[in-house]
Amino acid sequence: MSALAERIINVREMMRAWVTDSGARMHARDVLADAANAIVGQEALLKAENAARLDLQRLAADECARADTMRDLLTRARWYVTDALDAHEHSDGRDLLKEIDAALRWTQGEGE
Repeated sequence: MSALAERIINVREMMRAWVTDSGARMHARDVLADAANAIVGQEALLKAENAARLDLQRLAADECARADTMRDLLTRARWYVTDALDAHEHSDGRDLLKEIDAALRWTQGEGE
């Protein structure tokens, strides 16, 4: 619970001694209780949102790592296909090389 909510609760308790009119005392106590409850509720909501944000950040980091791994794999596959084509010319290999190059450009943000 926040320090502000605790202060509101303390003031509510102290008002019992300050306010002699029981109607005013009850109204003030109710208002302070509502304020304290609202603050506690907002704090719980913020904690849940923060936890969700952290989960999304972890997921994004995992996806970035996976994309880096796939980009490295495509780069190594390109080297392999290039070496194989240098040893033996094959039209399917050239087409595959073009597809790998297009995929690598796309993973580097140069187009979709």
